[in-house]
Amino acid sequence: MGIKLRNKDEDFDRLALPSTHSVGTDFDTITVPFSGSIKAIKADIGVAGVTGTATVNLKKNQANMFANATPFTWATASLVTVYDATDFASGTVLNVTKGDKISLDITVIQTTPAKGGYVYILFSRRPNNQVVTASLDPQDSRS
Repeated sequence: MGIKLRNKDEDFDRLALPSTHSVGTDFDTITVPFSGSIKAIKADIGVAGVTGTATVNLKKNQANMFANATPFTWATASLVTVYDATDFASGTVLNVTKGDKISLDITVIQTTPAKGGYVYILFSRRPNNQVVTASLDPQDSRS
């Protein structure tokens, strides 16, 4: 099954979380395919962690992409991502340039760490004048 893109001006990629989460930097890195903006972001995990909250950060060229360094959190025993409302509601515009490196850090793990998962990113060739939406269509996935 392939990726269903909204139009030819968009591209979709994902960053993989490690099979067992641990605190660290640059677990996965992707290269931005063209100049434009990040239109949407979604994160999920495969197996929920227990006791505490897990936090994941995204960086662009080794700098935090969001005002708050932990835009994604998972509560204990949860597969549901909590997006940092401060970042998404404050007018964050995530413009990118072809060749930018987007990387993934895990800053906090649960006592029994979560396992697996992905951060999905939808790129648009058009510069963004809007706040990033914190969702992707369920059909936007890779097999």
